[in-house]
Amino acid sequence: MFKTYSWIVVLLVPLMIQGCTTTGQVVTDIDAPNEALLQAAGNHAGLIELYKTRLMNAGNVQEQDQCRYQLGQAYLAMSDPESTLFYIKPVTDEGRGNDQLWLLKSRAYLALDQPDKSLYCAETALAIKNNNPYVHNQLGQVYARVGDYAGSRAAFTEARVLMLDDVIVKNNLAMLDILESDYDSAVRRLMPVYNAGQADDTVKANLVLALVRSGRYDEFVSVMQSAETEEERVVLFSILAALEPVIRNRE
Repeated sequence: MFKTYSWIVVLLVPLMIQGCTTTGQVVTDIDAPNEALLQAAGNHAGLIELYKTRLMNAGNVQEQDQCRYQLGQAYLAMSDPESTLFYIKPVTDEGRGNDQLWLLKSRAYLALDQPDKSLYCAETALAIKNNNPYVHNQLGQVYARVGDYAGSRAAFTEARVLMLDDVIVKNNLAMLDILESDYDSAVRRLMPVYNAGQADDTVKANLVLALVRSGRYDEFVSVMQSAETEEERVVLFSILAALEPVIRNRE
């Protein structure tokens, strides 16, 4: 009966607060073209093999640390946070971790549902560089996970002050609105993003959920124009109305 809507998958699993990281790495070796192709294809398994080869051939500690960081990112992208922690542990244990590496460690612990350890790592990253917007965004995710919505909102707002992408911040704040049952505020945040054509699957999913929870069927229909029939829209509206939002980390 139903066609496949890729963004609906976001709604049919626990809802996510969107987070982003930046590598801060510059690739200069001869594998750079191959790495770019693997990244473009989302081939994380291939990237892992590439970074392992680089790690084995690294000529100094700085190169080793960079390879371990890249390995950690690739493993986290494959939903393997345990491997992320394994490969970056030597760097943090020996006191060489920068804010990006501690941020990655925080993300891995949050993916393992260990918010206390995640918070410690995020705070360590913040102590190293307190104007990193991605660290504040991560703190917002950790606070939200433990139910500190006021702290989460403050952290997301600070990330925006530090010029984190507006769409990311609006999505995260809207997710907090939904968790606090303030669906009208969530719609006010996300509808302009949708109307501007900037809504990715996560933003669209959160907007639809807010519209459903606030009973705005007409606006729901306008967003769900791809549904072929009124019957499809009514059934989807009923299904989505029963979902319970849960915060998780998203890449």
